[in-house]
Amino acid sequence: MELGDLVLEVNGTPVTGQEAVAVLGGSCHGRSLRLGLLRPQRGVSPQDPLSSAEAVRQERKQKAQEFSKKVDDILSDQPEVKEKMFTILKQYAAERKVEYLAYALCMVLTQESHQHLIDNIRIGPVPPGLGKRCHKSGS
Repeated sequence: MELGDLVLEVNGTPVTGQEAVAVLGGSCHGRSLRLGLLRPQRGVSPQDPLSSAEAVRQERKQKAQEFSKKVDDILSDQPEVKEKMFTILKQYAAERKVEYLAYALCMVLTQESHQHLIDNIRIGPVPPGLGKRCHKSGS
């Protein structure tokens, strides 16, 4: 961490204010913490960090809403597939196992139209060939 960083998440839990960070930090019992940070750009006069954090949250919320609409558009007639996909994404959010995510999504999202959903899932750096493994010719 650097001076001026704003903590947005502790172990995947969104936090607001220093008190929440202190409470979550105190509950780690000597274990490492995974922090989600917002780092202001160097050389730019710092804005109100709370408004910056709110802007990031709003952007994430908007992206989630856009993804949800795409899911509804593509899987509207396949509720079982939709439920399985969201279960897989929730498990990934909890465990962060990229290989499991890739494998499970490929098993559930098998149709060509499903590729648009896979293309819109953002997990950070994508391992080489991940998208190719999910694309099946002739499906």
